[in-house]
Amino acid sequence: MNTDVTRKGVVVVIDDDVSVRTSLKELFESVGLEVKSYASGRGFLEDGIPDDTSCLVLDVRLPETNGFKFQEELRELKFTCRSFSLPAMETSPWPYARSKLEQLTF
Repeated sequence: MNTDVTRKGVVVVIDDDVSVRTSLKELFESVGLEVKSYASGRGFLEDGIPDDTSCLVLDVRLPETNGFKFQEELRELKFTCRSFSLPAMETSPWPYARSKLEQLTF
């Protein structure tokens, strides 16, 4: 595997499950990406949104809100990044999750 990655920004991981958050952080770092991780959307906002965020990996089922509502909040703040990912969407118990994912655009 080619691990020569050109750093163009920061991958941000937001997940309340510490094992998921840690695993994703270590995975991205293993291929040379810079990663910042947060246990909540509030933590991400309180820390100040990094200007160099290039990818946001967001848990759909956060305790204080859901990923879709948090995404709307980020849009209102004019937050943009090159890609947006919601892990484990295929196994989500939310019946409308797939259709919502298909509607997501940044």
